[in-house]
This record gives sequence, structure tokens and C-alpha cells, in this order.
Amino acid sequence: MRIGVVCDDRWHPAETVRQGLKALELSGMTFNYMTEDTAWSADRMNEYPVTILTKSNCRSASDPSPWLTEDVQQSFVNYVEWGGGLFVIHSGTVGYANDPLFRQLVGGVFTHHPPSGEVTLQLEPSSSFHLNAESRTMTLIDEHYFIELDDKQAEVFMTSESIHGRQPAGWTRRQGNGRICVATPGHYVDVWQSPFYRSILQQGISWCAGEIEKITD
Repeated sequence: MRIGVVCDDRWHPAETVRQGLKALELSGMTFNYMTEDTAWSADRMNEYPVTILTKSNCRSASDPSPWLTEDVQQSFVNYVEWGGGLFVIHSGTVGYANDPLFRQLVGGVFTHHPPSGEVTLQLEPSSSFHLNAESRTMTLIDEHYFIELDDKQAEVFMTSESIHGRQPAGWTRRQGNGRICVATPGHYVDVWQSPFYRSILQQGISWCAGEIEKITD
């Protein structure tokens, strides 16, 4: 499967994403990276059954100005409603609070995070992710993202907990003919490369592509 990846911003380098997704190439996935806002276009995105967005709302690592115009927001909405799968990971939730079309599409946005520290990820009891029973929780060092989850009908399949509290960390929703999956961990490459989170990524992509019917019961 060919997957488009929109990534690279001031705080989240593309190399973290490349290294984090590298192991999934062994399962037959091919990732095509768009690291500048000028590399992205609606036509190019439409070439892929699934697009991963792991880029905050800035043009590039050297240009912090916003890239998500109203036209770009509408392109993402059209992509999903016409049957595309959108997988929003970590920084893909950042900087979009005042972009209503995109915020509604994703179902929620990042608000803040405390200093990095121990974060425990927990699959919800109803989750149908096919992980080993002993791997339904994992504690790692990461940024603990705090989220405003706008879509109360979204299916939350994963939560995150630290000394600062408990938050939704993974959810799915549908819009039109398409699917949206969100996973908020992933500031460090060690998180992406952990077997637990790699399984989340693989199944999230498969769900977005319509290869599996459900992530949650």
C-alpha cells in the first residue's frame, strides 16, 4: 500500500517519522514523504488511499507561519468524504484549534503538554486491537498531550495517563465515505519504534484503508 506522509515542522523533524515508520515497510507499506507545505497538493494527496498527517500548523522547520488555509482544510475534508483515510499522529493535532473545518474533521485538538515524563498508554477494554494481553498497556517517556475531544461520538480506543492526569490518546471517527484515526503519542522515535505503538500504527493505517472493519467494538 502506498501511503502519503505529511510531516516536518519546527518541533517535530521528519527524520523521527521516517525512522518510526521504517519497520512498517517490511509489511508491504510504502511511505511517500511530503516535508514542505509546497510538496503537498490536493491532487497528490488523492493518489493515496491513506494519508498520515504528523505536522503541526507551520510551513516547515524553518518557517513557523501557518500552512493550513481554508482551501487546504476543505481539501482534507473532500479527501475523507470521498473515501480517503486520514491518520493524524501526534503533532498533526497541534495548531489547528482555530481552523474549524479541520478541527471538526479530526474530532479534537491539542491544547498543551507538561514537560516530558512517564506516560502510560492503555487500550480501552472494548478495543479490538490484536495485541498480546500483556501488551495492552505500556509506560514510556513521551510528551503527554492534553486534548479537547470535540466529537463525543468518537470511538476512543486508547487513553494516556501521567502524574498530570488522564487523557484520550487514540480515537476513530467517520465522515462521509472516509475514516479518520488519531493517535497522540509520538514525540520521540523510541515511542514510534516500540512494539506496542508500532502495532497501533499498523492497525490504524489498516483501519483507515478499510482493510479491517473495526478498531473498537
